[in-house]
Amino acid sequence: IPNPQSPIPNPQSPMLIFFILNINIIMESKIEEKLDNLNINNNEKLIIPLEQIILVSPEELEKIQNETNDVNTSKILNINVGILGHVDSGKTSLSKMISSISSTASFDKNPQSKERGITLDLGFSALYINTPKILKEKFNSNKKIIESEYIQLTLVDCPGHASLIRTVISGASIIDTVILVIDSVKGIQIQTVECIALSEILCENITIALSKVDLLKNREDDTNKKIDKLKKIFSKSKFGENISIIPTTTTDEDKNNNEKTIKLLIKSVIECIEFNREEKENDIINKKSDSLIAYIDHCFKIKNKGTVATGTIMQGNIKINDEIYFPELSNKYMIKEIQIFKKSVKSATKGDRVGLLIKNLDNQKIERTIITSVGSKEVNYLEGGVLLLRKVNLYKDKLKSNNKYYVMIGNQGISAKCLFFDYIKKKEELFIKYDINNIKKTEICDKNIFYNKEYQYLEEIDITDNNEYYFAFVKFDKKIIVPNKMIFLGTNIDIDISENKKDRLAFYGKIIFCNNDLNEIIKDLKIAKNKMKEGRIIRVTPENKKICIVRGFIKKENMGNINNIIGKEIYGRIENEEKNEIKEENKIEENNNKIIGKILSSFGQVGKIKVEFNQEIDVKIFKNIILEIK
Repeated sequence: IPNPQSPIPNPQSPMLIFFILNINIIMESKIEEKLDNLNINNNEKLIIPLEQIILVSPEELEKIQNETNDVNTSKILNINVGILGHVDSGKTSLSKMISSISSTASFDKNPQSKERGITLDLGFSALYINTPKILKEKFNSNKKIIESEYIQLTLVDCPGHASLIRTVISGASIIDTVILVIDSVKGIQIQTVECIALSEILCENITIALSKVDLLKNREDDTNKKIDKLKKIFSKSKFGENISIIPTTTTDEDKNNNEKTIKLLIKSVIECIEFNREEKENDIINKKSDSLIAYIDHCFKIKNKGTVATGTIMQGNIKINDEIYFPELSNKYMIKEIQIFKKSVKSATKGDRVGLLIKNLDNQKIERTIITSVGSKEVNYLEGGVLLLRKVNLYKDKLKSNNKYYVMIGNQGISAKCLFFDYIKKKEELFIKYDINNIKKTEICDKNIFYNKEYQYLEEIDITDNNEYYFAFVKFDKKIIVPNKMIFLGTNIDIDISENKKDRLAFYGKIIFCNNDLNEIIKDLKIAKNKMKEGRIIRVTPENKKICIVRGFIKKENMGNINNIIGKEIYGRIENEEKNEIKEENKIEENNNKIIGKILSSFGQVGKIKVEFNQEIDVKIFKNIILEIK
């Protein structure tokens, strides 16, 4: 404060300017601090306060359903949660405990399920919560989240029996995240391992429900030991040791304990969802498109009404009196009525579990299928294509060309013959986007560029080759409906999992190029295959010992096609004819004991060719050189 007797400082003086600038800096930092508090960093892991998980009571739920009859304008955010685990681990009991509403296909209502005491097909149920405040704060640019008042968690209860792996995978096609149920008494079992492998492909994070903890002798201590053990096991997986593990029991008489368990599970499930990724990548299927895609899993007739098809909307919207298209039947049908968990509605949108009453549809002609908007170009009816794939880490067998694998794409499954191949040069040049850890984010180059490259045929992909991309030409046993950009799973379902204790999920990836004419695809691909020939050097030319005359690579009657192999490389190795082993004194140091040659021309008209090698050939050992050609 200046002395009252001193003159008033000039407003333009450096001292005052310095003072004003400091005030501005302090004010800006305070404002940024407040903004940071309001707009949470989207890169941080979402942590939802437990008090923000508010379950919606059945009475309030009824009120919501009455007010939101038109689902297009509803304020409900849909999340589909897969309930996976070994048979009899407590999946259905957990679903029943969590759910507040069920469908006709839930909680093992199927007579055969009741008779055998296990889940035989997909079961569907749901619960509602208020949208947590922190979710809207963190994802304040996501219109769907901002406008939502409620979250609907649809639970997809998948069978746990080993023989029902196809049903499990078809259910996996519609889920956003997973609750993996592990029996606290029996621990990780055979089918649990397959569920972990499937979850690693589908999800970035999952929730573990440690079931039946009430059966442990010393409940608290034993539960903590089980959790510690599981964290060590999962530290070696994609999910890491910080995976969320929630102890559960369905027999606890304390309702407060059960409600807290439900809230903890819901909290963990929502924290696992990659809302940011969905917003940026528009999911696996393009959510910007209004074209309908729905996966149908059940179809049955109601007397005097029509046929009901139940399923999940993956993309777009649907309303009463809309015409929909069944690619499998090459026909269109009209929607007479729509229900969501037994409640009649005028329309439905992405993520909704729906029952569709359809006019003039014969339910005997379809089972699991895909429906679309009339005229949609979002799906193709294909008999094969070129795949970009990656081997599943837990699959312990080799992938072998010309073997058949059971391939699941969406909710469609089919046996397919696969021919594996790889790019022989720098692989990154084949991609626009290349992410070795995320096949969904990896985008292939232009079709013309891809077809102009040369590839190497792979007889097999070794058991250790898990962290690399490969390609496959695949031919389905018959045509199936394939949605654009959909992830596929390849399985070896012929493995007896009870005897071999091996994972059957073999590979996963996506179709990168397809065509209705498979012959056109394979004709344009330049796939080279190494073939061992009985080719032998019959003479070394005296004027140049690198040039030799070779017999065995082309038959006399095929000499007219000699131009097909001129310029091709030949590889040779030196063997002892008597002991069938490489002579120590004749070992070639470079190229892993191989000599390399290039075909120069034909030599005469009796199937001989002239080859120039990368080194002089010793006339004493040329008879022991075995050659192979690419």
